[in-house]
Amino acid sequence: MPTIIVRPVQEQDLLALCDILNEIISIGGSTAYEGVFEAQSFDAVFVSGESCLECLVAVVNGTPMGFQAVAHYPNLPDDWLDISTFARVSGKVKGVGSALFSDMAKLLAGRGFSYLSASIRSDNQQGLAFYSKMGFEDYAVDKAITVEKGLPIDRISKKYRLQS
Repeated sequence: MPTIIVRPVQEQDLLALCDILNEIISIGGSTAYEGVFEAQSFDAVFVSGESCLECLVAVVNGTPMGFQAVAHYPNLPDDWLDISTFARVSGKVKGVGSALFSDMAKLLAGRGFSYLSASIRSDNQQGLAFYSKMGFEDYAVDKAITVEKGLPIDRISKKYRLQS
């Protein structure tokens, strides 16, 4: 198994992370994001935007293989954060998501946040399985959210209790 290095996202990572996310978007069926990301829009949404708190990248042999971001949005309680995780589809490396989550949970421990919230499309079985494996539990379902091409799909929200 290759060595996975997890570190904060740097400016030179942005284009590679856009490629990862844009491939996932182009395949469809697993993310709420629909438009193509460029470095500036990626940075604003995941790294330096007003709601952004942390964004980590997993690197294998110098190549970004995935990223995880946490943000605080007004629809969440003050001590909750939203988390999103994306891993390379082409040339996938096993363990990227787990490595990102392990480091993110350690990074957030003791910072005054109680829960992480992940919202996953009900047709994204891989995403649902990942967050369940990390210890997230279901807490809400938004019925028939409209996604690409007007398709109604449920969105399942899962929560994870952070260590204080």
